[in-house]
Amino acid sequence: LASCFHFGIVVTAVSWGKVADAYGRKTVLISSLGMGCFFSILFGFAPSFGCALIIRFCLGMSMAIVGTLKTLVSDLANGNEQLEAKVMSMVLGMWAWGFLVAPLISGQLAEPVKQYRGIDWESHSGAKAFLERFPFLLPNVLGSMLCLVAIALTHFCIQEPLHDNEYRHPSRLMHDIITCLRQTTRNGRKQYESVSVTNIEGSPENEQLEEQNKSQEFEQSTDDSSGVERMSMVDLFSRPQTRSCLLIYWGNSFVTLAIDEMFPLFCISKKSGFGLAEAKIGQILSVSGLLFAFSQYFIHTIVYERYGLYGSIRTGALLVAPTFLFIPFSLLLNIPSNEGELSVVSFGYLCTILALNKAFLLVFFANISVAINRSAPAQFRASLNGLSVVGGSLAKGLGPTFAGFIVTFSVSLLREFGSLLMFGSLCLVALLVAAASFLYLHEESTTEAGNTIELTGKLNTETKRRTSHDHRE
Repeated sequence: LASCFHFGIVVTAVSWGKVADAYGRKTVLISSLGMGCFFSILFGFAPSFGCALIIRFCLGMSMAIVGTLKTLVSDLANGNEQLEAKVMSMVLGMWAWGFLVAPLISGQLAEPVKQYRGIDWESHSGAKAFLERFPFLLPNVLGSMLCLVAIALTHFCIQEPLHDNEYRHPSRLMHDIITCLRQTTRNGRKQYESVSVTNIEGSPENEQLEEQNKSQEFEQSTDDSSGVERMSMVDLFSRPQTRSCLLIYWGNSFVTLAIDEMFPLFCISKKSGFGLAEAKIGQILSVSGLLFAFSQYFIHTIVYERYGLYGSIRTGALLVAPTFLFIPFSLLLNIPSNEGELSVVSFGYLCTILALNKAFLLVFFANISVAINRSAPAQFRASLNGLSVVGGSLAKGLGPTFAGFIVTFSVSLLREFGSLLMFGSLCLVALLVAAASFLYLHEESTTEAGNTIELTGKLNTETKRRTSHDHRE
């Protein structure tokens, strides 16, 4: 189910980014939340596992929330780097609270007939039969309700950061999709790169003339080979600084999922770990998550105020690596205990190390997200975040596979010392990512490149606007 969800994200992330750049951030955010509400309810009514897989894939395809929120943070910060970095850390840090609260609530709502046997279900035979047929409906209903609340907050509390002349009105989206399909069929092309971002607000007497020119404007916007508006994902990725930011971001995305998979396997292993039960591992993850949730903002603020944006990226990436090497030493602290047991000292030590690991990762991800946004002009931020989501999802898919292979190989080769090899390998990967952040991230060149392209984009947009106006006249 998780793989289908992430694969769905990979399929549509770039397209969502292009839509956000062309039709506004709020349009994509509200649309994604609305589809998430619909597919969540549908998932609760899934009659079979096969249907559940298809619905989860569709749910993943509809998810454009993370990339759009990152774009909104940079847009609304309006060049205030310190505010942008702090808000980005708060947005990403909310996932910690989500991972803590969501499983607790959904666990209480799932399979209510089995969990709450004290209820007189016989007197509510209709409800009992319904909930037995759809045992996971209630958590999905709650998720859908939260999506509706988020839609209302987005509509009333968030202002669209793009100006009227920088994006097309959302009502024109369906027309442009139909026009794109027609043009694709006519020209034999299968790639939709961009749409005109000119806001058309014609008077009633000019409406007919504008309708005749819509197709011509669309073709001009997609066929024009000059100007920033025509840049594709390949063009963005070919820029050295943007490419460096993305590759470093994807590298630590791989590391994040690898440690999330490797740590439970280490705890379960009787040869190279503690031989713990799943319940005990859950307690470690819960306490470490709670420590992380309360400390992440303060750690990020201290690091950022001391080292700045790019210094925080390098510091976060560099401090992540040693935390992996500290994990095996918890075995030494647990020597007096029997197999399958964990001493209080080892428990506290592991919770602290994991909390620090996630806090340093947050420092890295919050600031690298800002750097990615600042490496491109505003009209490409959403598309760029879509590209970062695609690569991040692919890297996260490879992380668990790598972790499983390394754990199996380490245990079979070194047995009781296998933890040194498994976490040492992950530490090496993290050090390579940190080295790349020192070697390939350059603050001045990144900022200058983004400003140059943004200036070019503004000049090109103004030229095209004047040309279109002269054509109508």
